[in-house]
Amino acid sequence: MNQDPVPQRSFGQTFFGSFVAIKDYPLFAERSLGSALLHFFLLVTLLTGISAAMTAQWVKSAVEPHAMKALEQVPSISIKDGVASSSIPQPHVINIENQPFFIMDTTQDPQVYLDQHSNIAVLSKDRITIKKENGEIRSHELAGNLEISSSISQGWYEIAASWILPVFVVLGIVWQLIWKAVQVLLVAGIVTLFHTSRPGFGTHLRIACYALSPALAWGFIVQSAWLAGIPIPFAGLVFWGILTGITVKVASTIRNSPKYH
Repeated sequence: MNQDPVPQRSFGQTFFGSFVAIKDYPLFAERSLGSALLHFFLLVTLLTGISAAMTAQWVKSAVEPHAMKALEQVPSISIKDGVASSSIPQPHVINIENQPFFIMDTTQDPQVYLDQHSNIAVLSKDRITIKKENGEIRSHELAGNLEISSSISQGWYEIAASWILPVFVVLGIVWQLIWKAVQVLLVAGIVTLFHTSRPGFGTHLRIACYALSPALAWGFIVQSAWLAGIPIPFAGLVFWGILTGITVKVASTIRNSPKYH
């Protein structure tokens, strides 16, 4: 007696089932390549967008308190024809967590302060000089006319802060779409070589697209833990293990099915 054919899973069933129902992957692999690629695009866009938004919020919450305290200390500075001047007593020092972060002194050579500090920005009469923690020094000559004050600086910061979330999300999604495509193609290609094209590359590519779901879910857990201050060792190796392991397991199941005997 012939058994009734098993109904193919819908796109929605496949999308959500790809996270938990590995036993159904052979059925998922019967869907078209276009459906698998759509799954890949939606999956990466959704999870990466959420992760990027979480990271942007974490950066904002970590930076904003220190930034606002620093901006409140910004003096009124006038730059005319590339020459800085201010009516406040100098040197004027802006501290973050009791450490000098910015010094304005138009009366002395900035080298005086660069010799004293390892991580500092110095505004002198005609230039701004930045010394990084590794000792690298960069100097930029002032030019044109500009007015700087605490309120103006806070306005600039608020504009920049409003762009943090969309920039993080867009850049994160673009980068991950490219990088995850490389990873999926690489895994599909290796498994195809290992199985001598039985089943073919297209099948392995579809499996890898679906196997990306639990792999990215693991990556989301790792990201959340990192933001909470809990690093997970060898997380990258586990990601590759999930993506490759599921692809190999499902491809072997299909290879050993009656279709290939």
